[in-house]
Amino acid sequence: MSADEGKRKARAAVQAMFDRYKLLASKRPKDHIVSISDIDTAMVEVNLTQDFDSEVMNNMKIIDAGPEGWVEYQLYIAPGFSNLNSMAISQTGLNEPV
Repeated sequence: MSADEGKRKARAAVQAMFDRYKLLASKRPKDHIVSISDIDTAMVEVNLTQDFDSEVMNNMKIIDAGPEGWVEYQLYIAPGFSNLNSMAISQTGLNEPV
């Protein structure tokens, strides 16, 4: 198998995982997201349009992948990634203003 063919197959495998996620997500009940006001009636209701998994999967784009098991993504940090302080949540521990 050529290097290009290996990368093509790797990208197709990663895309298949995204497609499978979207298929499973489409079968969830539309009201599976609980608003904060449902948890604590004293809090102001937050209008959640989608869960964290959906935010990630809908805002991530596959750039490249290799047969060795690596994947390169581009992730748009959408407004749904911010918290109540309008800070983006980061794995580095550093929060960035949105």
